[in-house]
This record gives sequence, structure tokens and C-alpha cells, in this order.
Amino acid sequence: MGKFMAGPRLLNAISEAKERPSPLQLEQFHDGAECDRICTEHEPPRVCYFHWIAENYAAMGSACGDCRWGNRSHCFHPQCVTADGMERGVLAINRRIPGPTIHVCQNDMVVVDLKNHMEGLESTIHWHGAHQYATPWMDGVPMITQCPIPHGTTFRYAFTASEPGTQLYHSHSGHQKANGHYGLFVVRSPTDINRHLYDYDLAEHHIVISDWTLDMVEKFVPGLQSSTVRMDSILINGRGRHFDEEEHELQVQAPLTVYRVKKGFRYRFRLVSSGSQFCPFQLQVSCLCVCVIKRDHHWYKKKPISIFYISKIRTNIKK
Repeated sequence: MGKFMAGPRLLNAISEAKERPSPLQLEQFHDGAECDRICTEHEPPRVCYFHWIAENYAAMGSACGDCRWGNRSHCFHPQCVTADGMERGVLAINRRIPGPTIHVCQNDMVVVDLKNHMEGLESTIHWHGAHQYATPWMDGVPMITQCPIPHGTTFRYAFTASEPGTQLYHSHSGHQKANGHYGLFVVRSPTDINRHLYDYDLAEHHIVISDWTLDMVEKFVPGLQSSTVRMDSILINGRGRHFDEEEHELQVQAPLTVYRVKKGFRYRFRLVSSGSQFCPFQLQVSCLCVCVIKRDHHWYKKKPISIFYISKIRTNIKK
């Protein structure tokens, strides 16, 4: 918040908040999935509603059936979190890692009811990339912009999606982000100046990279020497594989993320890093023409690239 909300600006924001109309009624809400659409300049903004449950969960748990024994169909059960194929405790939103993806248009209102079912834990959600000038109390930083959400209670986030681009939401409490509390937050612009550079901007074409350990991160941080703190695998959209040091082989039971495209068309891919302990990541795309067109809300002149590095930033690529 800092200088942006200091002095008169803070008082003005509070004054405006008191003058806001009465709370929105449920009949005014659109289901969040309905807000994933082509954005146009003359369409009125929507109120996009999401209901999330944050809870303790398990990767490769009972919901995955025989996935770990090679039954690939079980790996795609709606509540199966495979991660890197190793069973371990996680923190999930709606029993998914990453959490539910948000796709809205610029100036839509995002409304998220977050229910905390995590035993003995408090939490908040920070909207990384949303400036929150008008609603700083929705920024999700515990003990600064809001009180943490206690176990067994629900907190409603409501703010305008004012900054177009590829963004990230994540927990801002403890090591919850490193244990699975993160997700993609996309705000599409109806006046995208690079729209002519791609044919498709599909919701499934996103790349969320995260580091992952074989046990809860609290086991390693803090307390151990830095030389013993390491990541065991890298996940893309919550999927990856790990090397079994006892068996001395790569465990390949867990499926990887697969993208489908058609030859001759140009696709926009959205890339974001959810790295928690380690950075940067190096990404290379072989046998395809890749161009960076936007980074951290800033448009780029079309720039071909083959290898790039990503830390805790957002980058859009076109291939």
C-alpha cells in the first residue's frame, strides 16, 4: 500500500467506500465460468462470482485410486491431485492444484467467497498484479490490509479487475503458497493492441510453473541449512514427476500437462511463475516460433525468442 494510499488518498478511499451502494444481491452475479468470454468494448461489466474452499488435502491420495500403480484413467478424476506422483499432504483450493482459474474481462467485478477449512490455520489471498487502488483492503496481506481468515469462517473478496494481463493469486500466510495455494488470474482487454498477432486466446493455454518438494515445506523451512533446502521437482499446471533416489529412476506414473494445437494457427500462451523457494526458471520451446508480446502489464514489440527466464513475473508468449 505504502505511498499510494498515504494521507489524503487513504481518507478519500475510506470516504468513497462508505458511499458505496448496498451489497450486491446473488441474482446480480454471474457464475465465474460464464465470465470466461471474448471481451468487447460495449459490453457492460459483469459481476463474476466464485466460491472456494481452502482445506487440507493429499496429493496422490484416495481420490486418485490406482493412478500411482499405472491406471492412467484414475489420474484424471476431478478431485485427484497428482502433483509429481508422490503422496504427500497439500493445501488445496476446491481440491485442485493450482486452484480454480479466473478469466474475466477488464472492469468486471471479481467476487470470491473463501471458506477456510484448514485445521488450525489462518489464511488470506493476495491478488498478485491487481493494484487495488480503490480497494486496498482486498489486497490480502494479513495484519496489514486485513485480518487473517480464521478456521471455519468465510471472507468475501470483491474488487474490480482493472489491470489487464496475466496475473497470479496466492496465499499470503506462512508457506501455504508453496504447499499448493496458488492459481491463475487472467484479465482480458477488449482493446488488446496485439490482437492481430494471434488467432486464439484459449483458457486451457496457460503455463503455471511452480517448485515442489516431496513433503510439506514447513519440514524444510525455516531451521535447516540452506544447502539442505532444495526442490524435488518442477510442476507445470500442478503436474510433474520426481526422481526416486532409492530406486534410482524417474517415476513416470503421474501424467504431465499436454497442450493441443493445430498446425497453421497462432496461439497465445500465458505464462506465470508461482515459484516459492527457488528462482528463476529457464524455459525452452523447441521446433516452434515463440514471440514475447507482453510482460508484467507492459506490451512488447513482437520479439522472437527461444530461451527465456522467469522469476516471480508474468509473461505472455505467442507461438
